[in-house]
Amino acid sequence: MSTVPVLPYLPLEVGENIIDHLSEDVYSLCSCALTCRGWNRHARQHLMTSIHIQSREDLYSVHDYIVSNPRMSSSVRSVLISPSDIEQNPRCLLEVLPVDLLKRLPNLQRYCLFGHYEPISFHATTLIHIKTYLFVEELHLEHVVFHTSAELARVLIALP
Repeated sequence: MSTVPVLPYLPLEVGENIIDHLSEDVYSLCSCALTCRGWNRHARQHLMTSIHIQSREDLYSVHDYIVSNPRMSSSVRSVLISPSDIEQNPRCLLEVLPVDLLKRLPNLQRYCLFGHYEPISFHATTLIHIKTYLFVEELHLEHVVFHTSAELARVLIALP
């Protein structure tokens, strides 16, 4: 009667330590998330720490993921929205959806928004919900245009 060979065992704490050291390497984190169920959650937390959105499709995808996996929303610490130069209308990224996404990220510390070539402006509805940014520790705006002084005032008043 043959016996099943004993597979080597790696304690979960060791695996999580390895994942912590790979926190900057996205491809390795993806591989770790697929290695075993025990590593999946820890690797996903590192993958979700920082999100870079370049198109409307990225924005909708991230929003849908956060809505369907609300536990992962607490892992997000940084959101960068920078419309790519191939985006048809980069101003579409500043509609109501980014505000709804930011409301779902309770531990967000850094929110960056910048355009590459043409200045971008806030959608009026975004400015109405500016209180969403109160919990953000770092708000970085680059190449942003305010059409009226009231728009700028709303942002300044909302900042802590």
